[in-house]
Amino acid sequence: MNEQLEIIPLNVSAKGEVLSSNLAEFRASVKTVLDSINRTPKTDEEFGLAEQNVKMLKGAEDTVKAAKEKALKDAESLHQFFSALDESSEEIRQARLALEKKIAAEKEKIRTSLINEALDRLECVSRLRKKEFGGVMTDAIKGKRTLKSIKDAIDAAVSLTNNTITENRQTIREFIDAGFGNLVMDEDELETKSTIYVESELRRRQDVARVAKERARLAEEARKALEEAARAKAELEEHGKPPVPPSPAAINMTAFEPEPEPVQAKAPVPSPAPVGEEEWRQFQATVFEVFGQLKEARGKLTHPANKRRVAYFAQAVNNAWKACETEGGEK
Repeated sequence: MNEQLEIIPLNVSAKGEVLSSNLAEFRASVKTVLDSINRTPKTDEEFGLAEQNVKMLKGAEDTVKAAKEKALKDAESLHQFFSALDESSEEIRQARLALEKKIAAEKEKIRTSLINEALDRLECVSRLRKKEFGGVMTDAIKGKRTLKSIKDAIDAAVSLTNNTITENRQTIREFIDAGFGNLVMDEDELETKSTIYVESELRRRQDVARVAKERARLAEEARKALEEAARAKAELEEHGKPPVPPSPAAINMTAFEPEPEPVQAKAPVPSPAPVGEEEWRQFQATVFEVFGQLKEARGKLTHPANKRRVAYFAQAVNNAWKACETEGGEK
């Protein structure tokens, strides 16, 4: 049934008031009589009059009760009318609430169906449709009350979303074709984002890859340089230089103390030392004296980190001293 149902208009005509009554005069008369009654009779005449007054009051009391009952009976039909109105109002209210609930459920069912149909029309992989665009379709129909406005809004949202996916897919393909395919392992997810996000994300990945490649190149160059230096040093040591005269003692920089002067056996007086040899021996003596002081300072260290620092320093100085003795005099 598609016709609009109607309930006939309710017509009520009632006058909820007493049309005529002498209640005020009656109460005034009762007050006058009650004020005039002798409540302490003493003679036979007074007792007889009091008994008549009791009968008179009983009759007045019955008259009041009868008047009330008559008034209530006259109002009974009005009470029944009010009761019928209350019942009818409750019946109408319950029907309205049930209908409103049914309408809301049906609308939600239709909205859900339309949203699911819209998600099926999206051109991305099916596993990402609801996750990425379920909220988009729901927001698109907010505030829409008619089925036509809902369908129009959903169609517009589907068209816009598919255009975005197509544009992103083209941008990603160009990025891959440019040789950056290894940076796009999440192509399906990436094409569902906004175009601005996709463009900035691809640029970011390209920059990160470029920086990593440059770091790798510099590290490789450094490695090769170290290898070349080590090879050159090995070749130099292999071909060698003339040995250093044995007279000066080698300094032990690691321990920060000079080795004791070798005990010389008595021998014939040697020939004069080469030019500059005595000068070099004097310099050695000065160095041994300085490093003797360093050894004393090193012995006072207690912190492990400081001890390691001094060990590294000693090793470096020792290497430098050896190079100084073996190579420095020739260069």
